[in-house]
Amino acid sequence: MKARTVTFIAGLWLGWSLLTLNTSVSASVSASVLAADAASSAQPLSLGRTPETLPIAVVGQRYVRDIHAEGGQTPLSFALISGPLPEGVVLQDNGRLDGIPTTAGRYTLQIGVKDALGHTATQPYLLKVLAPSAKPSSRPAAVPVLTHMDLSAAASEASKLGPTAKVYQLSEALLDGLQPLLAPPADVSPDTENDLPGPSTASPSASATTTAPALPAPPKGMPWSEAQQEQLALWLQPLLGVEYPSVDLFLAALDARVCAHVKTQITNEARRLQQQPPSPSELAKQCQPGSATQSAKKLPADQKVLNWQDLPAWLLPAPLRTWLAKAAEQDRPFHPDHPPVWTATSHCHCTDAKVKLPIFAIAPNWTSADGGSEPSKGLVPWPIDFSLIQRISPLILAFDDDVILPKLAWTEAQTDFIEQAHRHDTRVDFGIYRRDWRFLATEPAAAREALIQRLITQTPIHAREFLDQPLPGWPDRMKAWLPGFGEVQRTGDGLTIYFDQIPDARTDKVLAERFADFYPRFILGLASALKENRQRHYAINLVVLDSQMRQPGGPLEVSRLFELMKAVEEPDMANGRIVSNNSDYKRNSNLELRVLVQLSEPTTLSKKQLRSDIENSPMLKGDDRRVFLRSVVPMLMLPQRDLQQYTDDLVYVQDNFGGIGFWPSAPSPELKLADQLQPDQLSEPLRTIFVGDPGLGLSNALCGVVCPNRWILRTLLELMLLLNATTWLVFQWQWDWRIRYGRIALLGVIPPVLLAAALLQCDPALANVREGNAQTLALIFILIAAAVSALLKRRVEKP
Repeated sequence: MKARTVTFIAGLWLGWSLLTLNTSVSASVSASVLAADAASSAQPLSLGRTPETLPIAVVGQRYVRDIHAEGGQTPLSFALISGPLPEGVVLQDNGRLDGIPTTAGRYTLQIGVKDALGHTATQPYLLKVLAPSAKPSSRPAAVPVLTHMDLSAAASEASKLGPTAKVYQLSEALLDGLQPLLAPPADVSPDTENDLPGPSTASPSASATTTAPALPAPPKGMPWSEAQQEQLALWLQPLLGVEYPSVDLFLAALDARVCAHVKTQITNEARRLQQQPPSPSELAKQCQPGSATQSAKKLPADQKVLNWQDLPAWLLPAPLRTWLAKAAEQDRPFHPDHPPVWTATSHCHCTDAKVKLPIFAIAPNWTSADGGSEPSKGLVPWPIDFSLIQRISPLILAFDDDVILPKLAWTEAQTDFIEQAHRHDTRVDFGIYRRDWRFLATEPAAAREALIQRLITQTPIHAREFLDQPLPGWPDRMKAWLPGFGEVQRTGDGLTIYFDQIPDARTDKVLAERFADFYPRFILGLASALKENRQRHYAINLVVLDSQMRQPGGPLEVSRLFELMKAVEEPDMANGRIVSNNSDYKRNSNLELRVLVQLSEPTTLSKKQLRSDIENSPMLKGDDRRVFLRSVVPMLMLPQRDLQQYTDDLVYVQDNFGGIGFWPSAPSPELKLADQLQPDQLSEPLRTIFVGDPGLGLSNALCGVVCPNRWILRTLLELMLLLNATTWLVFQWQWDWRIRYGRIALLGVIPPVLLAAALLQCDPALANVREGNAQTLALIFILIAAAVSALLKRRVEKP
């Protein structure tokens, strides 16, 4: 009886291992798309995605497109297998489509490629040729040959060759850009005056680097004095080196900083003159943060005495405000082939399970390794405390009309940043960025709709395939084979959508209306594609500005975001409202939508205004309001300089919203250590407010070792259990060994028990067991089993 029981248990364990192994191997193999006739090749020949839609062509306009193949042995030869090409377009042997189409239509092509070894691969392609909006001339105009080029324009055009993001960051070098506006001293000779540096010859300050962008020409006709220049260096200092991801946030920070400086100056002057300063309400009325009303009045630059009401306009004239925005604007290139370089802080362990609300971080890939450069150049990786971050979004994916999403060729070295996050149980949500909306102006309407359909159907599919791609390398593949803990290591866990420079209805009503139609269709297209894989749980994070959420009828207005949330998460509804309880509500989809709101400065006002905007939305009542508030995550800009204000923001967010987010800035020489809070100073309030009870120091120290190394310890535990099971089986047949070594063998049970207890305490995969009644039930079962074993044990009478 015992032998059959043992055999059954051993067989069950072995069968489970083989089943897990087979499932993991199948999943890994199914994720790799290989050409059928190149299965035996180490580098199979393929033509990429299936199906592939080519960029749209227009009748009468030259069309050039290269078909690329991967793998195989060069040289490669391309040929048209089936389907007619548009009249006037030919496929060359090197894979280039070239020509001027003469007939509009929809063409389905089958293109094949053959390598030097005779391997072949085919791929279907779809090419649409549209009729021109205007009647083309009977004979296309000849294109002149390039004879010369404007070097001043070449620098600006070079930045357009690849996808870039717009950020706003001031440096001390910009102060030199206003020097030409200063009147020369009276004793300066005309020759000396002519030598004053202009905007193109101004020498940079000591902190400027040779890679700093050229400053725009100073504002024309703006009065400027030495006193204004001196004050500018004072009130602008706290903004130097801080990276703002949008111009609206930058201008809000600029206005808030001016108002803070005005308040300080007026208070100090009143104290010096022993007069009563204006009341806070009078100051607030005259200088309103977040608006440019204080910049509307022109004042003489050399005026010696000012009314205090005129101080904001004197410090920040309207032309200067516009010039500062242009001077701060910088292009940050995306480098999909050079992902971010991360490293865990020295005291970092897994994400704390006791965190009350999720903590998000957006990490653009230019914030580490000097804009995505290779870490081999000796640059220091960006340290991250993963124990306080549930979800991190590397912002490295940009798409345009031709490149929907870059097909990244991940290597083992390039997956280090994903493995680093996974090791600490932090989810990775890849950021998708776009700021060019000119495609919405495409005419005629049919061509525009065809392009939109392409973006909202193919982009989501490619994004899901990218997220589901298994990580390469045998260590990651082996994690899918471990019995009981097997899990395929995927590239990503969700998507963060950051659309910048959204069309404004005040400047272009038509384009704004078209974007308002495109945005929800794109998000719902992403949700539809991710819902096709119900075996995984994904996150969709929408990055918006607080000002965009209060625009009536805007695409990111509160009520529209709420409707998107319901469509994506599919909650239970009753009488038109979400059904929920006091803790959470039930989502019927495998998606979780969060709205990451970038707060304008000063946050003392903007965070309360955000709560008020949601409270006052007529679409949100009762549980709907509470559920939506728990889906909103305010975001703060780093670094922070005011510890008290930073702590107050954290307390308010923890009480009113569904988490906190951060936009970390890159290390900059402009940020002096004395002017910013250190990482430890920032993490301590965050840990205190969002984690609360720190728990026992011994438990934290234990989990700091166990959790990041849990895969090694899991494997070691299962090897110990296998060894103990083998020993027990041997003792069933070898009674003399059992009598001789039985008591010693019992000591072998202690290590796996201790290791299992450590994993139970710290392993994120065992959180449900740790928080539920499984431990109590297991203890009861062990006690009952021990009692039954003692009762059924055969008694041997003493001789």
